[in-house]
Amino acid sequence: MTASGAYAQPGDPRCPSSPHVTAHTESKTACFATGKLHGYIYWERHVVAHGIDYSLRFQYAQALKSAMDRIIARVNRSWLF
Repeated sequence: MTASGAYAQPGDPRCPSSPHVTAHTESKTACFATGKLHGYIYWERHVVAHGIDYSLRFQYAQALKSAMDRIIARVNRSWLF
């Protein structure tokens, strides 16, 4: 898990966009993306508030998907935008 915050730059939030992204939602102040890459699943969310880009990323082996689904669902519900 990686959590970070940085001063927001013009064009933030920057959401991943590649053939590996399987779901994506974006607004002016937030974005969400999930996908699969090199045998791992990733879930990433950015929210820009008060001039700061807050981000959270989970990356885990596909074998852990069933165990991680509940955790990801709970975290996802807590990041409203």
